[in-house]
Amino acid sequence: EIALMKKKKSRVCLCLGSNHILGVGRAPVENFLAAGILPALGTDSLASNDRLDIWQEMDILRREHHGVEPHTVFAMATLGGGRELGDPKAGYLGKGAYSSFLALPLDGQVRDEKTLYQYLAGSGPSGRARWLGRGNHANG
Repeated sequence: EIALMKKKKSRVCLCLGSNHILGVGRAPVENFLAAGILPALGTDSLASNDRLDIWQEMDILRREHHGVEPHTVFAMATLGGGRELGDPKAGYLGKGAYSSFLALPLDGQVRDEKTLYQYLAGSGPSGRARWLGRGNHANG
């Protein structure tokens, strides 16, 4: 099925918190990644999740799928979401990107790129991020 999804260029969004609450099992994250599919991370809805928090979703992914690198988890929450929505300019900071982005407080344990991604994809800055800029983003 995953090979067919890759062939058909299907988009995949994983809502791990909802899966956990509903008890429907674990998503085959490693299989998607091995096939060259970067899934998006989502929260589904309050009908099947108690929190609509992408940081929590990243944390669940890291706890349930130890082999997925933190930078990949973060890419799923950012670039994956933009691709899922059909907007290749969403989810990254660079030429042509939106002018709004999240500012995140860092703690003293962030020393390099590896620990930065571990921080962001773990329990990280949940609830402490703030929007900067006035460009287009999901919250207006």
